[in-house]
Amino acid sequence: MREQAEEQVNGSTEERVGEGTENQAEEQSIDLNELRGQVSEFEERARNAEKLLTKAKQELLDLTTSSSKEPLEKRLEEVSEQNNHLSRALQVLQKQLEERQKDASHWRGRFLLSEIDVVAASGRAEQAEKKLSEAVKPVPYDQERLILERDLSWMAFVDPITGLGNGNRLDLEMKKSLPTTLQAGKLMALFVIDIDKFKELNNFAGWEAGNNVLKKLADQFQTHIPKTSLMVRRSEDEFCMLEVMDGPGQGEMGESSLVRLRQIADFLLSLVATPQEVNYQKYPLTASIGISIAPDDADNESELLENAYSALATAKRAGGGRYQIFSQNVYQEKERRANLAAEMRGTLEGDGLLFLYRPIVNVAKGNLAAAALEPFWQHPSHGRIAQDDFMPLAEDYGLVGACVKQMIEAACELSRKMKGSVPVIISCPSSVLKISDFGKHFMDAINRARVDPRSFVLELPAEALLNSKTEVVKLFTELSRWGLGSSLLVSDNTAINWTSLPESFVSLLHTKAEVMDSVPAQETRRSVVQGYLDMTKRLAVPMLVSGVTDASQGHFLALHGCAWAAGDFLATPLDVKDFVSRRRATWRLK
Repeated sequence: MREQAEEQVNGSTEERVGEGTENQAEEQSIDLNELRGQVSEFEERARNAEKLLTKAKQELLDLTTSSSKEPLEKRLEEVSEQNNHLSRALQVLQKQLEERQKDASHWRGRFLLSEIDVVAASGRAEQAEKKLSEAVKPVPYDQERLILERDLSWMAFVDPITGLGNGNRLDLEMKKSLPTTLQAGKLMALFVIDIDKFKELNNFAGWEAGNNVLKKLADQFQTHIPKTSLMVRRSEDEFCMLEVMDGPGQGEMGESSLVRLRQIADFLLSLVATPQEVNYQKYPLTASIGISIAPDDADNESELLENAYSALATAKRAGGGRYQIFSQNVYQEKERRANLAAEMRGTLEGDGLLFLYRPIVNVAKGNLAAAALEPFWQHPSHGRIAQDDFMPLAEDYGLVGACVKQMIEAACELSRKMKGSVPVIISCPSSVLKISDFGKHFMDAINRARVDPRSFVLELPAEALLNSKTEVVKLFTELSRWGLGSSLLVSDNTAINWTSLPESFVSLLHTKAEVMDSVPAQETRRSVVQGYLDMTKRLAVPMLVSGVTDASQGHFLALHGCAWAAGDFLATPLDVKDFVSRRRATWRLK
């Protein structure tokens, strides 16, 4: 191929250059030879004219010496006339000679230009041959480049921590295999496996320990699942498994596809539940699984993935540690939540939320110590919905900002009525940490209301420290500079290393109502409350215990030095008017 290309380039170049230059040179050579002949002819005629002139002059001299005067004069006239004629002929010849010399110079220049063109064409031919050689030259073997391309391909489809495939690998496999699977009359099931509270493990034991747990889980999955199944790690604490199954009733034992899905899901849950060793201790894990199947639930990869995540969300809302198969009920629940979110948006844009205020009692003195803001959503059909029930919906549909804004305005209203005499506790979800400049917006709202910032306490769930410790510390530190208090809401299973927190990090520790269940009857429950009370003494901050339902619990708290308490036994939530009227009321807990 290279030889043919070279012959074509050389042949075409030589033909073009040869034909053009040879023809021009041949024509110019002929013209130049003719010109040279004409010049020689004129030069010969000029020499002959000079000879005749010389002869005439000699004859004239001879005549002057002769004795006959008349013939002499006549001959002199003839010679003069002939001399003039020859002079004019000589001038004409000299003029023609000059013109011919100019023409000769012109053609000589053109001939030189033609030679230059020939040289240039030869140079272009050499360049063309060089380019042809480079074009047909084989590409050298670049090992480093091949290694780099291989590594990039590996990074695009492989998870670097576990060695499993990643989300790109799953998307590619679904896009490639789903059409052929459905055409063959088979089923494709997608399992989305989310490790419950994995962020808490990361923050408690460290990222390296968390990565080791992920590697061990990946090894267990690869060891026990069939080779025909695809297991990938899609995100930080989330695995996905793609399984192709025979059609309904075509299993090894004739079982239905639903039975096989449940068997696989139970097996996956048991694999995750195997205790993992973390920092030389056994750490129990649980998982939530969402399952979707094609073509029953979806006929394309995006719908299959979306339905599996909808089922996973249902399993997570139910408490985790379980699986959920996508069904019509899951779809209806999804539609119901979407409709509720639309109604909530309408409420926030219209009348807004309903706000009540729960009195918080000083256990030692029995007087009013603070107020806890309790927002409600007054739904036209479902009645009064508490914060713990509607706030997750607001988080899923991006309504947290609007809810918190109204909560701050309601807290400012009570503080203005009470003239800042008692602090107002505003309990917000941890998702407020995702709101840009939340602390600044909080202070701007307080400044617009013209109330004392020291009469407010911002409360966040203690679990926020496990997921976003840096953001929590930054927000609480910022608010403390402006005079606001901070509180952490803890439950009976909150695992926080309190010694790692900065000094004077919080100004209050608040336990959920569930912490007081079966207190003081059960010793294990009493020990949980006593542990939190001892912690607040070491941190030198007051403790607020919610959920006081009877006198025995109030007596127990007073006996163990609890600072603040709240519950229906002491006082139910009140509106602004009733709360202000009871600001001087007293309660006895012991």
